[in-house]
Amino acid sequence: MDKEATLEIIRKEVAGDVEKKDQWQDAPIAVIRGCNTQSAKTLLDQDLTIRYFPFHIGRGGDTKTFMSEPDLSLEEHPPYRLSRLHLVLERRERGIFLVDPLSRYGSIVNNNRLGERIGGPKEMPLASGEYEVRLGGATSPFVYSIAVKADEEVNAVQEQVRYGDHTVPVSLLYGRLYQQTQRIFARFFKDGLDSLGMAREMLQAILANPDIIEPLYYFSAIPDTGDDVIATHSLNVAIYSIRLARQVPVAGNDLLTFALAAFFHDIGLYDLPPDIINKKEMVTAQEYELIKTHSLSGKTKLEAISGMNALIPVVALEHHERVDGYGYPKGSKAVSQQAEMIAMVDFFEALTHYRPQRGPVTPHEGIRTLIQQQRGIFSPPMVKLFIRGFSLFPVYSIVRLNTGETGQVVDTNPDRPLRPTVRIFFDRNGNMLDEERKIDLVDNNCIYISKDISDRVFVDRYFKL
Repeated sequence: MDKEATLEIIRKEVAGDVEKKDQWQDAPIAVIRGCNTQSAKTLLDQDLTIRYFPFHIGRGGDTKTFMSEPDLSLEEHPPYRLSRLHLVLERRERGIFLVDPLSRYGSIVNNNRLGERIGGPKEMPLASGEYEVRLGGATSPFVYSIAVKADEEVNAVQEQVRYGDHTVPVSLLYGRLYQQTQRIFARFFKDGLDSLGMAREMLQAILANPDIIEPLYYFSAIPDTGDDVIATHSLNVAIYSIRLARQVPVAGNDLLTFALAAFFHDIGLYDLPPDIINKKEMVTAQEYELIKTHSLSGKTKLEAISGMNALIPVVALEHHERVDGYGYPKGSKAVSQQAEMIAMVDFFEALTHYRPQRGPVTPHEGIRTLIQQQRGIFSPPMVKLFIRGFSLFPVYSIVRLNTGETGQVVDTNPDRPLRPTVRIFFDRNGNMLDEERKIDLVDNNCIYISKDISDRVFVDRYFKL
């Protein structure tokens, strides 16, 4: 098998656990695409494959409980043309129906009106094929295509996670957390106390559902960044910090406060001009001096909120301090343990994700960079804790074993950072295995990782790194 064919197989592997496909086999699904990418985006700016029903589409609101939002939440301002619950996709046996639950302006589906309040039917069956859907009537900018097809027509099968009463793809859950993060930060500058309550509710929901933490961490390791770089980074740092704190003793007894500190650590960046945050060229020395002000401004804003735990503004202030004294804003060598740990998460997450001015490195390269920096900017004991939590070969890494086989790291062993669990999907000759096989390297002392060869999402540019 040639290199390009092998890479193409790896690209298709981005779906997740293929063994989960049986529960959806032959069932009709819907694939939603945003036709107008400026005003009608899907949650992740990519095809959204719907395998669970009912699926609700509507106007996003200011509700604090983010799982009460529509599954596909659209941002719209007054005067509203979209309802809070505008359109519902339902699956009935082997068919999919569009149902309008009394929206005021209805929808246009392939030039046919849908919605009793605009003189159309309340529901419409969708056979296999493509449909153009304009939500909110003929003048609405929210235009989507919905493709109805059998499950076997779609290669990608995303991992489903159980969240409360919902069973949803991890991409949808992450997308809703991202949207809620944007709402929290927008609210912060109007009512900081209310914003803190919204963030506490969201992070408590994650902590109350521990089974979603690993899938969320796995998904957030994808290096693509949402349009709002600060929101994506802040959410990822919170997810990474929660996962780390569950494996190593860095959060004390108050994991929620630790997560909140990670979540709000960069709130001061919103004071900076967007053209600096999104600049594709290297920042100038003058711009860098301006960027350095975000630590102190974030601390000041957080301290102004009544009842704020002292750790949260401390982390905002100290997450760019370094033990060699060359950090900012104060150049202090005395950094609190929790602030230093979140600083390492911040450092690692930033390295392994896209930024406007640069591309990412693989998780393994991110760990190596952090280790190489430890004598200068991070204390060795804290680096050891970090490696114990994330491993030298973090989840999502693509590795080659000494047996010649190629696989993906799917789990780590905190006590053995060099010996994670690897899911094998290519044999030593580059042929894809017919059946999935996992090797826990802790239980197989004769097998070890010989090389990190790339994260699966880097395969299209791996040979450029």
